[in-house]
Amino acid sequence: MTGITFITLGSHDFEKEIAFCKDGLGFGEPVRHASGNLAYWQQGGLHLAIHPAAMLCEDAGVSLPNLKSPHEFGGTTVSINVGSELEVDTAMAMALRHGGSAQKPAERAHWGGYRGYVTSPSQHFWEICYNPFLNKM
Repeated sequence: MTGITFITLGSHDFEKEIAFCKDGLGFGEPVRHASGNLAYWQQGGLHLAIHPAAMLCEDAGVSLPNLKSPHEFGGTTVSINVGSELEVDTAMAMALRHGGSAQKPAERAHWGGYRGYVTSPSQHFWEICYNPFLNKM
């Protein structure tokens, strides 16, 4: 059987990225690997992990990217779905208070939901979203 079990985000500032996920996104305290180079949260059957970017690139056999600005898009977003439009606004404000950068203010989406984007300290794009259709899929 195949399926996604881990999503690992490379971080340019490991502890700052952990603090952002823990406090800014409300994930709470992560599980930390004994090596000190991996932290993760279990999200149902999926794990979100943070790993130093240089080590992740070395492991994958690629060069570390040189991102020039906090708004340079790397091609991936991670979405958090919450229960209402008010929760989107509240979650975005919390992320910004804890090291996130505003990318796109929350607004009504063309497909009927409500969402906005913040970037983490390591420039990962997070969509914070209310999708009224999610439970109907």
